[in-house]
Amino acid sequence: MKQSVSITKRNTFVLLDMDFKDLACVDSEYDDPETQDAIQWIRQHSSFHHIDNNTHDAGGVYDFLFNLNMLESYAFDLNNSELAPMIKQLSDIKAAGYNYILFNQSC
Repeated sequence: MKQSVSITKRNTFVLLDMDFKDLACVDSEYDDPETQDAIQWIRQHSSFHHIDNNTHDAGGVYDFLFNLNMLESYAFDLNNSELAPMIKQLSDIKAAGYNYILFNQSC
């Protein structure tokens, strides 16, 4: 038997589209995202990723979807690390009402 989605239940979320260069702890002049610890942390903890053409240069896609509801469980050990400013920024974004962030390189 096929079930339908209840119209009384809300399935709404708010997505922020964010360039990696706007993420705390990322050098705004970086050439290679694999050299940036903050980007690699996001990559490791993302719910979804899309990397096209096996490259991350200007011709490729390097996108990651991060679920902010998972932040506390992922970041419990980072509050006193060099990535602490990033965790604070992500916490502030979550407090502003966002549920997900689509990180990209503006490609």
